[in-house]
Amino acid sequence: MCYIVSTLAFILEPTVPSTVTCDELIQHKSYIKVTKRQEKELKDLEKKFQKKEEDLIQKYTDTFKAYKKKTSVKKKEGEGETPASGAKVAQAQGQKEKLQGDLSTLWGEQCNQLKKKKDQHATEKLTKLLEMATEKHTSELKMLESENKESKKRGLSKRCSEKKLKRAASVEILDDQAQPDGADNSLQQEALTKKQAATLEEIKALANQLNKEVLEEREQRMRSLPAEVRKATNACVGDHFPELVEESEDKTREGENVYGDVFLAGPLHRATCCPGLTLNKSSQSIIMSDTGVSIQ
Repeated sequence: MCYIVSTLAFILEPTVPSTVTCDELIQHKSYIKVTKRQEKELKDLEKKFQKKEEDLIQKYTDTFKAYKKKTSVKKKEGEGETPASGAKVAQAQGQKEKLQGDLSTLWGEQCNQLKKKKDQHATEKLTKLLEMATEKHTSELKMLESENKESKKRGLSKRCSEKKLKRAASVEILDDQAQPDGADNSLQQEALTKKQAATLEEIKALANQLNKEVLEEREQRMRSLPAEVRKATNACVGDHFPELVEESEDKTREGENVYGDVFLAGPLHRATCCPGLTLNKSSQSIIMSDTGVSIQ
């Protein structure tokens, strides 16, 4: 008896309809076509700025080369360091600063345009995914409706099966387990709608993540911009005026506070940092002399 009732409940239980997932939409050829087009647009934009960068570097390289050539000619003529050669170095310094400004402007513009383009791409991706999802969801609902109609056509055969089962089970139990076809259809449609809504939320979350990544990428790029400008400028000016090359911030920090630690750190650390120091335990006054530094 229990076996028959459980079998009947399984037969009458409405199936949970499936819906398209966000991953399936992303792998769809229509969406992939959009992403490939966007990748090409980004590559074209990067090539455009790369060409501008190369032209800018070449322009300043030629300028530094010309300045260096004039100073070298004067040295060969035996003039040595003259006010004229010093003026060329000063001019080179001015051009170096101008190059730094031009690179900062160019790369800053590149960052802004890349962000704008990627924001546009994120919007396009969201629009495409929502469009595909809506189309698929409409198709799923129509398919469910069609299946329900087909199920009603098979109602006569189903009722015949139920009559056979009623002979072995009590009518009361069957009435409790059975549900009208309309109720089944309503539950299926409700379950499908919930799944579809969850897919839409996944799509929106993906779009928000894309926008967040674009913003973080731009912020990181802008933070690294000064170091990249300094590196590119050094590479451009270094072959002609090595005295104008700037040290990186890390190297500058390594050389800072050589004697500052003597005054700020404890006696043991001061003696370790400066071998010329002698410590007097009864006093920690510092005496500077021509021969070195001592603590008394």
